[in-house]
Amino acid sequence: MLDLKNVTLVMCSTQEDKKTSNEELIEKLKSKINFGRCVVLSNEEYRHVDKTFIIEKMNSLEDYSYNCFHAIPKVIDTPFSMWIQWDGFPLDIDKWNPEFLEYDYIGAPWAWRSWNSSDGGAAGMNGGFSLRSKRLTELMDRIGPPHDRWHEDAVVTDLFRKFFLQERCRFAPIELAGTFSKELNVILGTNMTQEQSIALDEEKSSFKMRDTFGFHNKERVDEAKVIFERNFK
Repeated sequence: MLDLKNVTLVMCSTQEDKKTSNEELIEKLKSKINFGRCVVLSNEEYRHVDKTFIIEKMNSLEDYSYNCFHAIPKVIDTPFSMWIQWDGFPLDIDKWNPEFLEYDYIGAPWAWRSWNSSDGGAAGMNGGFSLRSKRLTELMDRIGPPHDRWHEDAVVTDLFRKFFLQERCRFAPIELAGTFSKELNVILGTNMTQEQSIALDEEKSSFKMRDTFGFHNKERVDEAKVIFERNFK
């Protein structure tokens, strides 16, 4: 059992067709990981959680981003929160590294910005499966329109990066971020398009799904589930 009592597991979803599988995912995660709390933001009550926070049905990326910035921060009461989606979640608790908790934000490195920024953190990281400090999520609530209508991970790790750095938030370095989660194939220090990343043989990637704590990639859910079911049976 992985003890993460200082972490809240959080999901924000109003996709009716994903509800049952999401509940099963949460149940299995809790069988191997001791979270401090487990919450879901949805338009329907969820099983296997400590609390469901009812929100209006989301119909767009803008709706989702708005909830990331202004709803999720209000329901986190532990020092950290682990954000999951139907296509992004932990795969192997043996790959957990306590160093993940030394940073305010960690997620899969972007293929098109595969280097560390001048502040020492990965230049861009995915948010679909990510680990964030309470301090960072509280700061997210201070970002208003129109920026809270964009891809929320791009706002946090790129567009408003200086704002978070000025508030003394730390972004994980790419070398560590790549062991936390895998999204696309990455070659350290190489700027690739999404198409180039997809075409790249994973064995040539700097990070491989089999070696990471988790993942986020809707195109590789079936592959990820094989790893997940083996480790969370």
